[in-house]
Amino acid sequence: MTVTIKAAGHKLLIEPVKVKTVSAGGIILGDAERENKAIGLGRVVDIGPTAFIGVAGCDPSKYPTNDPRYKMDAHEIWGVKVGDVVIYNRFAGFNPDVPEYKDFKFIPDIEVSGVASGEFEVSKSDF
Repeated sequence: MTVTIKAAGHKLLIEPVKVKTVSAGGIILGDAERENKAIGLGRVVDIGPTAFIGVAGCDPSKYPTNDPRYKMDAHEIWGVKVGDVVIYNRFAGFNPDVPEYKDFKFIPDIEVSGVASGEFEVSKSDF
């Protein structure tokens, strides 16, 4: 049986960026599992239906009808969409107790501080 979970309410479902477990020289880095859960970068997998609604500036109805934001979802005004890599409070949220999603996190919308771009390869020395 395959399980699928989605974000509800004001939560985002995040897949944290994986921490390197082996250095470029082939040295195995310790504590990768702990640091994998602590890192504050993750790819947005799903966005709850009320995410960012109520956050200042994210209510589309507050903009004039000729403003492009009038037709956007609240998360789009905030600048976040599914597939983005976001920067978030590394200790925010929780991991679902579902085997297929054990490495994922649910985080509150207000914990998203930014959107990152580029290639991500995080090593232990980055902490």
